[in-house]
Amino acid sequence: MLTSQKRRMRQWIAVGFSVGVALCLGVAVGLVAGRGLSGFSATDDLPLHALATHGNDSMAIATGPITDNMEGLVTLDFLTGEMKLFVLSHRTGKFVLGARQNVLADLAIEKGKKPAFLLAMGGSTFIQGGAALQPASSTVYVCDANTGNFMAYGIQYSSTAYKSATPSQAVFLKLDAGKARDLNLGE
Repeated sequence: MLTSQKRRMRQWIAVGFSVGVALCLGVAVGLVAGRGLSGFSATDDLPLHALATHGNDSMAIATGPITDNMEGLVTLDFLTGEMKLFVLSHRTGKFVLGARQNVLADLAIEKGKKPAFLLAMGGSTFIQGGAALQPASSTVYVCDANTGNFMAYGIQYSSTAYKSATPSQAVFLKLDAGKARDLNLGE
């Protein structure tokens, strides 16, 4: 004969087990119903785009999407003001697309002054130019931390040349400029 204490313990274990099974079934039903309603499966491919930026006192780099399956590397040399774009071919694994722009004049950096550049890329597409050039999926932002002057650049490239893995030049387009710092210490 079981004591009442043992019987109560078995009842609580049975209740706990039942609640656990009910929760698991609820989660399973929710996942199946949610998958059916949204058309999404855990095994579906999700396109991911990574934007990254890094720099030191003489060079900065940033990466961003050019298209859904193509990423670009932008470098900015603080000594020369030269900004360059490099894009690898998905066919050959070699750099086939490039662009260059000197940002010193664009940001009104005085001769002899050492700039303190910041470089970032954001996801956006601006359509400008002719039908032969496609807009990239990124905008490049350059700022001089000393003056507060900044510039936004779009990227255009030839999709035909890229698809054929033929080395070609892309173009940095000046989109707009601004000033992040409105400070006049001379007054």
